[in-house]
Amino acid sequence: MTKIGNLAGAVVTKNSAEVDSIKRITNLILDMLHHLKLVPSDTLKNLVDMQCRFFSMANLIDSESNEACFVGIVGMGGIGKTTIAQVFYNKFELEFDYSCFLRISTSNLVLLQYQLLRLVLKEDIKVQDEDQGADMIKIFLRGCKVLIVLDGVTTKRQLEKLAGSPDWFGPKSIVLITTRNREIFCQPNYKNKIQEYNVKLLSDEGALELFCKHAFRDGHPDENFMHLTWEIVQKVKGHPLALIKIGSSLYGRSIDIWELQLKKNFYDVLVQEDLFSVILRTSFEELDADCQNLLLDLACFFNGERVERVIEILESFDYGPTDIKLRLLVDRCLTDISHGRIQMHFLILCMSQAIAQGKLGTQRGIQTRIWLHEKIGLEYIQGIVDLGEEEELALEAESFRYMTALRILEIDNVKLYGDVQFLSNQLRLLNWSGYPSEYLPSSFQSQYLFKLHLRDSDVLQLWEGKKKFVNLKEIDVSGSKFLVETPDFSNVPNLRRLILRNCERLRYIHPSINILDRLVLLDLENCIRLIRFSYNISCKNLQTLILSNSALVRFPRMKEHMEYLTELHLNGTDMYELHPSIGRLTHLLLLNLRNCNRLYHLPIEIGRLKSLETLILNG
Repeated sequence: MTKIGNLAGAVVTKNSAEVDSIKRITNLILDMLHHLKLVPSDTLKNLVDMQCRFFSMANLIDSESNEACFVGIVGMGGIGKTTIAQVFYNKFELEFDYSCFLRISTSNLVLLQYQLLRLVLKEDIKVQDEDQGADMIKIFLRGCKVLIVLDGVTTKRQLEKLAGSPDWFGPKSIVLITTRNREIFCQPNYKNKIQEYNVKLLSDEGALELFCKHAFRDGHPDENFMHLTWEIVQKVKGHPLALIKIGSSLYGRSIDIWELQLKKNFYDVLVQEDLFSVILRTSFEELDADCQNLLLDLACFFNGERVERVIEILESFDYGPTDIKLRLLVDRCLTDISHGRIQMHFLILCMSQAIAQGKLGTQRGIQTRIWLHEKIGLEYIQGIVDLGEEEELALEAESFRYMTALRILEIDNVKLYGDVQFLSNQLRLLNWSGYPSEYLPSSFQSQYLFKLHLRDSDVLQLWEGKKKFVNLKEIDVSGSKFLVETPDFSNVPNLRRLILRNCERLRYIHPSINILDRLVLLDLENCIRLIRFSYNISCKNLQTLILSNSALVRFPRMKEHMEYLTELHLNGTDMYELHPSIGRLTHLLLLNLRNCNRLYHLPIEIGRLKSLETLILNG
């Protein structure tokens, strides 16, 4: 009650009605009780991992400096930002001239400015507009040593109008800002002046301790529950609020209930305890439509994938600059990048998937993405990903006819009923190992298609005649044992990688390959029926040519302008001579002739390979 005791001396003017004055003071007291919610003095001992978190944050404050210190406490919802700030506030508030713990519970900036001034000055201060409110905060607090906590800041404007600059406050003032959005610190007034503390998830030991406190009567798991306890702790990955809610929901329940909730990813608990609102709803709804879609795609299709691959694929999705949008999601604590891969926290992952399935109460009520073995056939479906589970995925080929919005199709181990007569022309990524048809559908000509992977397929030829795939950059039909010839590539101008290895019946490479100015990789390894090229090779930007273990008997003639070719693999071929034009490959770094048993001599022109670093002849 020390802080409330400091209200002694609140002014009652001669012109004030006594009842009004009493009401005003009562409101001030209630306001303080609402905002402070004082934490017991032994908080550091009672809160799991708090001592480490508290001191890590406090170490960012330069006690030697006379300038006001700003610390941004950043993390996903429910991770403990407010608790850390509140512990610091209650420990040090009496060391300041004025202090205020302001919860940002409204978007009304004038009201927030009024609340801040009221809590600090213990006076009813009239605020007319945002600019006047900002000026009043500067005027009243510029010479004062203050401790201010702004809890739950969501926008740059809120920070700008509540604590616009360190020079608003007196020497040795401290302003703590809790937020899920580190973007708010990117303002000229705060350049190099805000110390950022990223709240970490609990350690495994801390997570286990917190979960057990709420799941078991004495805080210690029964031996029969130990393996489930560890499995839950590992899955929730140190999120304090989720550990508390899930632990409490399982308190006193049978082992069957524990196993059921674990199997369901605690979906019932997340909804019943409204963890969705606490952790994700606000952050999700503040995103623009492109970023919302990007988040759902990451959750449903790309979690754990390499960032470079994800950006490469999503650049074709019309979301704008994908790298910038991805950085925005990282800044808002909705995803992370670890060791070059997308890493989403379990809670955000399963909640985002639930949004995509239409299971959570957002504006999205329609299932738009499938990544599990589910019945399909809806015109709203944008993606299907098979997670490679042991159970074979069964599909009706006819169902693809209704999936006109399909953008991602990645499936394997599929049992297909019927022939594939239709695929969406919205497809960006088509990855179907074991594709069962001899051709792609005649109507399929997606201008957006970025990657075409049909490994181990039954295709005889990808398509007949000329087809426009203007954004197609990679074709991989490795292991397609019935493929006889490649199609006409005349209208595939951006193809960069063509992978045909282990196509045992491949006999003919269409000469249009020579007009592929962006082709950098041609892989024909183990094409054992490929005997010769009936034309010169002149892919001017080709960097790697792999003809290993093919049936080539003569090395194809090379054009002079193939200046970018750096790797040539001819190992294991039946060639008995190298064409003298090989001397034109003056930028070649590696020439692999291992196990070329019929090759008895090298042409004198090989001496012109002035850049050659590695020549492999053994075997």
